[in-house]
Amino acid sequence: GRLDALIDQVLALSRLQGRAPPARVPVDLAALLAEVVDDARYEAGPAGKRVTLAADALTVAGDDALLRSAFDNLVRNAVEHTASTVHVTVRAAAGRAIVTVTDDGPGVPADALPRLFAPFYQVPGRAGRGSGLGLAIAARAVELHDGTLAAAAAEGGGLAVTATLPA
Repeated sequence: GRLDALIDQVLALSRLQGRAPPARVPVDLAALLAEVVDDARYEAGPAGKRVTLAADALTVAGDDALLRSAFDNLVRNAVEHTASTVHVTVRAAAGRAIVTVTDDGPGVPADALPRLFAPFYQVPGRAGRGSGLGLAIAARAVELHDGTLAAAAAEGGGLAVTATLPA
């Protein structure tokens, strides 16, 4: 099963690497993230973890499935590494949609931050369930929407990953 999941992720990343920008339709970002967060809550609950959402009503032009995949990867990654709570926020700033996913886990060493979105990269010494492809897939999906993805240390510990998209 793990090998099948790895193959699926490798193929998904390969398809995204050569893909032209997607057709753009209006996507209700707050509603999309509400669905992603609801799914994550279902998985996080048995582990005693919480996922919160604070979202401004925003619409972006994009591919719903591709954006859902990107944010699903970001939120699931945060749930895996958080100690107790993942916060997802959506806000507008200067004509952009800013989506931030913050966890309260152990964080990531500063020297690892620039490599987090590289395919197959995993933070040294971190035993995770993943293959190091989820964040690379998310980064490429955001890039295809003329956006950026950045990671930084979160206030008080943990990691904050911020996606910026044209609103």
